[in-house]
Amino acid sequence: MKESKQDIIQLHNVPHDILQQLVDSMYSFEITVDAGNALLLLQAADMLEMEQIVEACKAFLKASIDSINCLTIYHGAQQLSFNDLAEECLAFALEHFKCVSSSEGFLCLDAIEVMQLIGSDRLNVEKEEHVAAAVVRWLDYAPKTRLPHVAEMARHPRTGMLMADYLASLPDTSTSRHLRQAILPVLAGDSAPTPGSSYDDTSGKCKAGIACLDPLTSRSWSFPCPSQFIYRTSAATYTVKNDRLLVYLIGWTGDVGTFNHQLQVYDADLDQWANVAALPKYSYGKPVVIGDQVYALIDGLVYVYKEEKQRMTARSRMPQFFLGSAVAVCEGRLYVFGGLRSERDRFSSAITTAASYCYDPARNVWEELAPMPTARADCSACVGPDGLIYVAGGYTGVPHWNSAIARVEAYDVRMNQWLTKHDMQCARMELGLVLLNNTLYAVGGCRPGGKKGSPAMESYDTATDRWTGCGAPAFHSAQWCGYGCKAGCKAERQLVPCGRFLGVMPRQIIEKMLQRCDAAGAASG
Repeated sequence: MKESKQDIIQLHNVPHDILQQLVDSMYSFEITVDAGNALLLLQAADMLEMEQIVEACKAFLKASIDSINCLTIYHGAQQLSFNDLAEECLAFALEHFKCVSSSEGFLCLDAIEVMQLIGSDRLNVEKEEHVAAAVVRWLDYAPKTRLPHVAEMARHPRTGMLMADYLASLPDTSTSRHLRQAILPVLAGDSAPTPGSSYDDTSGKCKAGIACLDPLTSRSWSFPCPSQFIYRTSAATYTVKNDRLLVYLIGWTGDVGTFNHQLQVYDADLDQWANVAALPKYSYGKPVVIGDQVYALIDGLVYVYKEEKQRMTARSRMPQFFLGSAVAVCEGRLYVFGGLRSERDRFSSAITTAASYCYDPARNVWEELAPMPTARADCSACVGPDGLIYVAGGYTGVPHWNSAIARVEAYDVRMNQWLTKHDMQCARMELGLVLLNNTLYAVGGCRPGGKKGSPAMESYDTATDRWTGCGAPAFHSAQWCGYGCKAGCKAERQLVPCGRFLGVMPRQIIEKMLQRCDAAGAASG
């Protein structure tokens, strides 16, 4: 490793006093764990694989769970993938919801975490009105940024009309009038469906399959997603081990309030899915393969999948966290481009960013790069045959579905500078971008003006800086696919969109899948 040749090795995200306590414990065989240092010690000890201290911190935290700290401990446990500790905190919060919902920790939850709590079958409340009251308090804590989530809250059976009744019962104050004016009209109407990661324009519903396309023959087919898979926002990557295709998937939701907490893998030889590791939070993230390891960027924190332990281990946090960023892997490093500061920015402001960052897994450090010429979010990135990282599409304004762009820019990793390339023929966001046979393909995405998925595919020749083929349907129905790709693709391979993912597969693997599809078709016919 590079560190073996260095005199000084920096440990990032570990406070000096915490590191000092850990070093001292190696000599004294003692360490003091208290409410002030337990989570920090747990994170550092886990990073340094000091198992005895990890278990001591977990035992202390489990014994100290109360209505004030349970959600703080819950978040820490989720980030570190200590699912037993997270489950105890969650169980406590559900059992003592009335007290927990009055805490500062509850008011600081994000919208999806609130929906996860109130949508649980294990929620213990004496009166359903307590749930509506908690949701209203949560909305009132930061109304400017949270009122856009009213429609999502209203879909829960526990909140809809109960929230309206609770608002009507509040004393007539300026705050209650403001909440009633903002919330009641939404509760009375029907909100638009949440955009899906694979979306069929003909039915208006999210699709539940992984579509494949051979651009040489124009043949398309699909293979199934996990059981009960109704995904709205997903991301995937894949690797090939011993001629076996493994597709790793994270970040899907089913019905409102139902979230995936597993890293799932599809084995093409066995034609089956399996849960291989628990994930933190509700896991809207981006997985990538670097070398032979699977990494995931979730809420700005990098995790690595430890196959032997069947768990995700936290590594290093981004200097700034953005949603809707494009990711690419180049020369063993993870590159992250653009995004927006929070989910609410899709609806309330036009705060997209041009920020660019690079993560080096060998040193476990982030580096800030030259910003993109164009600030944008929900764009896609891919390494081209010339070694440049191409960033295409995305959106720049509000509402996001009406401001999709066709702009293409390329990042030179060696010179740390950006080059402007020819725009795509079709403006779109959340598209798929992948390299196949030295040609870049842009597939699917969301077209500007009306939240419509696009079935179109166009190809880009990096030598001539020219896009061709827009309008040729890539799939039988419109697909939204983007948010990541598998870099470094060679030989004759096939395009494989999977929700917000576009990758390629070796032909010998695809031939196995086609044989299975043909056999299934013959059997059914």
